[in-house]
Amino acid sequence: MWERSIDDRGDRHSLLASLLVSLANFLTQKGEAEMGSVIADSWKVFRLLVLGLVAWLVPERLWYSLCRLFARISPGVVSGRGTSQMPAYLAHLAGVGSRRAAIDCRANLHRDTVEVLRCHRPGGWSPKIDLVGEEYLVAAIRDGHGAIIWVADFASASLVAKMALARRGYEVGHLSRPDHGFSRTPFGVRFLNPVRRSIEDRYLEKRVMMIPDERSLALRRLRRRLSEGKLISVTVGRDGTQTVTVGFFNTVLELPTGPVTLSRATLAPLLPLFW
Repeated sequence: MWERSIDDRGDRHSLLASLLVSLANFLTQKGEAEMGSVIADSWKVFRLLVLGLVAWLVPERLWYSLCRLFARISPGVVSGRGTSQMPAYLAHLAGVGSRRAAIDCRANLHRDTVEVLRCHRPGGWSPKIDLVGEEYLVAAIRDGHGAIIWVADFASASLVAKMALARRGYEVGHLSRPDHGFSRTPFGVRFLNPVRRSIEDRYLEKRVMMIPDERSLALRRLRRRLSEGKLISVTVGRDGTQTVTVGFFNTVLELPTGPVTLSRATLAPLLPLFW
């Protein structure tokens, strides 16, 4: 409790200086990396709130237009960082500049989030989905070795692929990581990522978590499912323990070898799934 009022400008300046010094010390103690995580998660929370309003209040036909508008003010686009990191082949394939490609990619990722958040609203979200090539899945199950569904990491695929398989009655065990969702920070893993995972889990029989210190346990669970003739799904990504670099148009992609190795070891066919 203050015992005297601050009347003169000098005292006010001293107080302001003390506050600034305290703030600087706080930021220094937190560390640059940790503060970067706080800022990033703050943006993600704001993003979820904005897109949540779109998901719950706006007709689906307007989702992409609003998501594209929101993509224009995304930090990566405004700063130019996202444009500079945009793979050249994406802009080349789309026939547009790198900034336009960055905006389009973010708009699709925003729409993917809107779809997840719409599922939390009463009545949910039920898009029309056609499962093409199902005969290969039927044949794999008939052979008794199960199947590994290798899901291409397109926007919306994380949810829609699970929806499509569940609607056709397939019980799938999906390989996942704690950081799957919106953030890789401890705060994001605990509070933000369950927003996505809780919806996806509606369409899974089981989620097999790949925890860094328990990798062998997750692999044993996957092998057990395949030995029982069941299905597992894995998303294409670069987080595998072992990867291989392959050519892709005028650049390269880094792909994990784990699903291929598992397929050869268990005789389970590896079936790519594109959305």
